[in-house]
Amino acid sequence: MPLQTKINTGKGCSGLKPYQGLVNHWFAMVLAAFLVFALFSTAQAQSVDDGFNPGADDRVFALAIQPDGKVLVGGHFTQIGGQDRNYIARLNPDGTLDEYFNPEFNESVGCIAIQKDGKILVRGSFTQIDGEHRNYIARLDSNGNLDKTFDLGVNDRVRAMEIQDDGKILVGGLFTEIGGQTREYFARLHPDGTLDETFDPVVDVAVWIMKIQSDGKILVGGSREFSRLNPDGSLDETFKLEQRTDQQINVLAVQDDGKILVGGQFTQISGQEHHRIARLHPDGSLDATFETEVNEWSVYALAIQADGKILVGGNFTEVNGQRRMRIARLNPDGTLDPLFNPGANLVVFSMAIQTDGKILAGGAFGQMGGQTRLRIARLYPDGSLDATLNPGADDLVRALAVQADGKILVGGEFTEMGGQPRNYIARLYPDGSLDTSFNPGADSSVHALAIQIDGKIVIGGNFTKINGQERKRIARLHPDGSLDEEFDPSAVGTVITLAIQADGKIVVGGSFWSMGGQERNWIARLHPDGTLDEDFNPGAGFTIYALAIQADGKIVVGGGFTEMDGQERDHIARLHPDGTLDETFNPGADGWVWTLAIQADGKIVVGGNFTEMDGQERNWIARLHPDGILDEDFNPGATGTVITLAIQADGKIVVGGSFWSMGGQLRNWIARLHPDGTLDEDFNPGADFTIYALAIQADGKIVAGGSFTEIDGKPRERIARLSSPISSRQLLSIAEDGSSVYWKRYNIRLVSFPYLRTIRIGAGPEVDRVTFELSTDGNTYVPLGEGTRKVKILSSGGWELTGLSLPSNQNIFIRARGYYSTGANNGSGSVVESVRNVYLEHKPAVLPGVLMLLLDDDE
Repeated sequence: MPLQTKINTGKGCSGLKPYQGLVNHWFAMVLAAFLVFALFSTAQAQSVDDGFNPGADDRVFALAIQPDGKVLVGGHFTQIGGQDRNYIARLNPDGTLDEYFNPEFNESVGCIAIQKDGKILVRGSFTQIDGEHRNYIARLDSNGNLDKTFDLGVNDRVRAMEIQDDGKILVGGLFTEIGGQTREYFARLHPDGTLDETFDPVVDVAVWIMKIQSDGKILVGGSREFSRLNPDGSLDETFKLEQRTDQQINVLAVQDDGKILVGGQFTQISGQEHHRIARLHPDGSLDATFETEVNEWSVYALAIQADGKILVGGNFTEVNGQRRMRIARLNPDGTLDPLFNPGANLVVFSMAIQTDGKILAGGAFGQMGGQTRLRIARLYPDGSLDATLNPGADDLVRALAVQADGKILVGGEFTEMGGQPRNYIARLYPDGSLDTSFNPGADSSVHALAIQIDGKIVIGGNFTKINGQERKRIARLHPDGSLDEEFDPSAVGTVITLAIQADGKIVVGGSFWSMGGQERNWIARLHPDGTLDEDFNPGAGFTIYALAIQADGKIVVGGGFTEMDGQERDHIARLHPDGTLDETFNPGADGWVWTLAIQADGKIVVGGNFTEMDGQERNWIARLHPDGILDEDFNPGATGTVITLAIQADGKIVVGGSFWSMGGQLRNWIARLHPDGTLDEDFNPGADFTIYALAIQADGKIVAGGSFTEIDGKPRERIARLSSPISSRQLLSIAEDGSSVYWKRYNIRLVSFPYLRTIRIGAGPEVDRVTFELSTDGNTYVPLGEGTRKVKILSSGGWELTGLSLPSNQNIFIRARGYYSTGANNGSGSVVESVRNVYLEHKPAVLPGVLMLLLDDDE
């Protein structure tokens, strides 16, 4: 039986619409809830599905999944996916908006149910659809058009709705008339919408909830009590629930074994103490073995997985004495599942389980699993290898870059990606599916990708044509993949690595000997328009494989050379911003340097095929102090070439290459180190062949590219993604007087005002530089300036821009963008961003401070 059918996803829903007073209370608690969530929640063994992020501008009450995987969404929103949708919408399986589905409702939708013929039943507070009168219940065809044959004429609210297996429709609520006939609170309709006159049970209270059991019996109740009816509508006298609850019942769910889960605001059921959730035996008696307790407010949603585990959503903050922010999972016996803890910052009203086991959640939240998710989110069932990103490439992946919108640029030697022709360059959506709108096409390999501040994409490699037009080894694309015809520097020889400076200039390294029509040996710099920077010409003695730009603008260079700017330099050197050699920096390696990465503290991690660095033994990986002196405390040691590095926000270092051992332990082609260089023993996915490229996404997931066909024991054709046990958190802070902005990862557990800090923590990428921008409409941004890295402001790391005078008494948007190295040889560049909407009052109130506890891993 498909999981969708098992849990009746899309077959019906019932329960209370939240009281407006409670809604107001939630919003009064937003600040406190947000702080608690940001500080204490962790996504342990699951994470938000990063590819699914439509976003709604108000609460989501209803979710239903169609057989084709599309998701129907109902609620109080008027926008979803950035487009106008009045109270109902349909999403494609990847979370993008179905633009062809757009019925117009005049008020909120509380429930959606899908009939076997694909027609869509809807109930809610509405009285009009597409300009036609419909009171509280209606039916749409599969395209979203109003079914004009279905018009019940209900005289009061419909609160509950379920579809029987035979297609008949049960309806409950406050009405006393339906279909032109008297029916007190409860009725049944034929599939065509006409009243079933044979079904007329005696129900003496308004119906708020109902659930159909597998045997056809019907659980039905009011706000504090319920009973069970036989399929013909007569009372089931065998149902032994003895007393009503002391508070509202919001939701019912029936397990495979016939046991009945009850959720709501109650603290007593059947005369016994049970807080917000309980379970009944099939005969209605209380299951005393189910001792789960939810600490406060209410349970609004229940969903049962195929393995019998129970998903719970609501407005609670604790389950069984442990912190669970509005969403939790129980084992079948009612004990808490310790591995499931995504956390939401506001109430979860609805949940649905997809056939692939992923979990949809809707509500009033703005964050889920430590990431921004506006009222709707999707969760992985476990959080191991990311099963959604498996496009498959038919040849080597060399270059990876992550855009600010989460899309993943891929370059290499492939001619097919995701089963479709893609010549050497492609783009994936965050869920791993191919972006079919992006297909520039190269005639040979792509080695490097770098994203500019304006979203344009610089590409380097061995190609001579892009999109059918001549471009020799270097080109630039518009964000849509079309060629930037104004940018044509032209190189004679392969471009291997790219680095974009803070001023927009582009440093280029490789095995070329000419750039922009002039002699340039292995290294050059371009102006932002693509013309050659004639003042920059250090020249190297052989191939440049790696570039890294320090915070002070100096350029660290690695490769196969033994000479730089006319002086001896063994495989590693540093240039001043004007391109002259930094004579104070000369560690020297006895083998080629393939990759470089700069940590937040300015230390330089170096990888390659050397066995000696700065005169001391270092096998394939080493770290230098900012002055170029060897870090003697860092010596993990590898048994093979290190090709690519990625530094997480928590300081851990992901290493890829062709090694089979790291830190004295078996590690096949990929490993992770703690900040002190010791091996992270909890990280060991293992690949079956070389890792050439790494990129860390904003949420901490690790994208890997190379020549492998298996990773973490699962088939993956040259590209894969690994989940992170702790998602990255980042918050953007704006001083109340508008004078400064601040963006940082953190190692603190409590924060203080006047900054309401967005914090970067966990496995997200460490960035090399940050820009800040301002918008008044959320779409068009103007630069505010470059951030300055602040060391040990409250804790290590962080970026700040001061001396501002931000607009007051209006809504503004502040965007921070961090730029960091990715890909083969760390020769590509990615972008991560955080956006915050604020309203700065002209005379801000002074907010009280909060005690701070610093956990600085540098001390």
